[in-house]
Amino acid sequence: MPCDSAAVGLLALGALVRDLGNPNANDLGAHFQALRRLAEQYLHWCKSCELRCDPELKGCGYLAEASGVLRRDRERYEIGTISHDPRWGDAIACVSKRESRLLLKNYAADWHIDGEPPLHSSGGELSLNGNPYSRIINSAAVVPDNLQRSFAGLCLATRVGGQNATRETCGSLRFQMGDTEYALDHLLSVHGWTEQPAVSRMTLFNARTDRFDRYPYAPSLVLADGDASFLRVLDRTAFQRSDVIGVVHRALDRYHLELVGNRMLELRQWYSEDLELQHKFASHPPGIALSILRQRAG
Repeated sequence: MPCDSAAVGLLALGALVRDLGNPNANDLGAHFQALRRLAEQYLHWCKSCELRCDPELKGCGYLAEASGVLRRDRERYEIGTISHDPRWGDAIACVSKRESRLLLKNYAADWHIDGEPPLHSSGGELSLNGNPYSRIINSAAVVPDNLQRSFAGLCLATRVGGQNATRETCGSLRFQMGDTEYALDHLLSVHGWTEQPAVSRMTLFNARTDRFDRYPYAPSLVLADGDASFLRVLDRTAFQRSDVIGVVHRALDRYHLELVGNRMLELRQWYSEDLELQHKFASHPPGIALSILRQRAG
């Protein structure tokens, strides 16, 4: 990009609106398995770990700590055990101050990890407002159910200065629709970036702390804000199977621009230029350079 900007937020918004039109862009199918993996990590590693969370030092192979606390409606439960029964399959026993419950696959959508966005919303106060998305992109075909369902397949990787740096940049860009104004950072639906809890259609990866804002999934698309964030994403195993878009501006010093250039050259061992896709963007504005690499076949 010619200068520092909120371009990564606009790209993320476009990807979010695209996913809102995809009936399969939700976490319903993989949700129980994600909760089961969390339970296994908590019970076998994190619950008895004597170290403050340091996966590299511990050698456990995980990316972040599993707290072991789940929510169902307003009640908080601690994960107790994992069991299997021929009648209902795998089950996670959870205990609160008032009761014990079994978390079963067919009812997993009612549960979510404490401190993370709920999987779905049955009430309007937790749903997203689809009006701005369909008005910003006129051709957008929003699936109404997606406005009530969280999705972790899209990820925004913040600047290395942290999430506040990226949020402030995105928040400076606003859309005016009649008498209503929408800030870009709110439209991205990142958990914790709005005044009230709501479903979230975008995972946040904090490039400063090297942590996700929720129990990590493998996102299909990552948008990295800045050169250092882009390089960090490329080196992280959690993103090995993800498509990555990095937004870098030309006003960087020569050393940091060369780091990005050299990394792109290194990738050509496994990737080649996607000339067909690049041809579709042949008319991009002056001052913007674009490089698209696709994994080599075989």
